[in-house]
Amino acid sequence: MNARSDVRSRLARYGLRARKSFGQHFLVDDQVLDIIARAAVDDPEASVIEIGAGLGTLTERLADRARNVIAIEHDRDLIPLLQDELKTRTNITIVEADALEVDLASLVPPNSKPRLAGNLPYNISTPLLFRFLEHRRHLDVVTVMIQREVALRLSAEPNTRDYGILSILFGLHACVRFVTDVPPQSFSPPPKVDSSVIQLHWRDAPAIDVGHEETFSQVVKAAFGLRRKTLRNALGAKYSKTVVAHAEEASGISFNRRAESLSLAEFGALARAFQTS
Repeated sequence: MNARSDVRSRLARYGLRARKSFGQHFLVDDQVLDIIARAAVDDPEASVIEIGAGLGTLTERLADRARNVIAIEHDRDLIPLLQDELKTRTNITIVEADALEVDLASLVPPNSKPRLAGNLPYNISTPLLFRFLEHRRHLDVVTVMIQREVALRLSAEPNTRDYGILSILFGLHACVRFVTDVPPQSFSPPPKVDSSVIQLHWRDAPAIDVGHEETFSQVVKAAFGLRRKTLRNALGAKYSKTVVAHAEEASGISFNRRAESLSLAEFGALARAFQTS
């Protein structure tokens, strides 16, 4: 049975349907499911945390390749389905939890670094990505499906429309790799946007020295807070004129420029300048 028929059959058997409140779009493309599983697991000894197990179609493919899979699902109506459909899979553990709140490190043995995979709910994909960033020291490679527009923002270069906060903060700690693009018809129901599968490979150390990372994050967010304004105006909305003037001099960056024109290295210099202001 192919994935599309399998999804249709499972939904009918349990009297379920995709729920908008959970941002559910079930992946029904066998080729894409296989691509995700192969990209996520290339080591049979790997442990994998799956975000949003849904109907279990990706879960099964991950379990075919990994030592064990911890499948997180927030929709409690899907838990009985998953428990029933996957009951013969001894290497799958089903966890009913909100991925935005669960302690990912607590799901695996101490000092282990699980891989992470999933077809992320699009209504919370960006918050989930930031959560992965927060927990990066406890994670191996992340392989996830997200909206294409978010994927583009993750890897955008300066002076492009997609360049912004995601590009900078993830560029500091991860190398982003595109795996494949996925059209709406690969889902049921089809979303109104195109999708992409991407991987996050965490850096062993930050790409550049930014000093205090919390200040770096605050400066980046302030700079892009008024995207069409100059740095002087955008940063002036958060910091005093005296602090802004000192930071401009210390960084050697003209504050007549806009945030979208600064490289990651320049944002690092900017953040360090604010730390001495």
